Amino acid sequence: MMKKIIFMSLIFLLLFNAGCIDTPPEKNETRVIGIGDTVYVEYILTNSRGEILDSNKNGSPLKIEIRDNNGFIEGFTYSLIGRENNDHYSVTIPPELGYGQKDPDMIDYQNRYYNVSLVQNYPREELETYLIMNGMFVEENLTFTYNDISYTILNYTDSYIVVKPNFEIGQIFELGSLNQTITYVDENYATIGFVIENGQVIYRERPQMMDGVIRRGEINIVNETTFSIDYNHELKGETLYFEIWILDVK
Repeated sequence: MMKKIIFMSLIFLLLFNAGCIDTPPEKNETRVIGIGDTVYVEYILTNSRGEILDSNKNGSPLKIEIRDNNGFIEGFTYSLIGRENNDHYSVTIPPELGYGQKDPDMIDYQNRYYNVSLVQNYPREELETYLIMNGMFVEENLTFTYNDISYTILNYTDSYIVVKPNFEIGQIFELGSLNQTITYVDENYATIGFVIENGQVIYRERPQMMDGVIRRGEINIVNETTFSIDYNHELKGETLYFEIWILDVK
């Protein structure tokens, strides 16, 4: 009888242990986001007027590492901490936690009109190299086009080439990234003004280089004779409105 009891006990233990091995552990469906986690999200960004500025909804998820200086908007990263995977929420981010306030030093004010002399000196080496590359040689009365402007050589020395721009009233040309026009010409100088249409200076989409960073400037008319080019990021000073879907946390 004792042997039968021991045998039955061994069978029970084997079955119990086998059951423990085959039963998978309970899965935790939620995870609270903390520092060091990697989060995958979808988002829609709008401004105060409800206009969609950016979105990756139904596209490739955005991967964010929860840490300082991760290259993302500070307020966006902070809003994820304490959330859980599968969360869906909205958050309002003030400028201080977004792109910051506008830097007044990044706004360049310019006069709409300026005068230029009709007798100009160019370093000979620079201009002569350009002429030779275009199959021309330095000589008096030679007419050529340089930086989209027609010039005539008046005279020259070993160091300089004296030229006269061939301006005509109403002529439009591009200099830098702004369309400009000749408004007045006499024997000595010409007045040049930036072209304005529909209240805006015409700005070609050519980037400007400032402090080694390529920037595109927003043109604003200040008054009849002055305008500004704002090189601040377009979202500086803006309150940002995000709708966020947390897809996964690792």
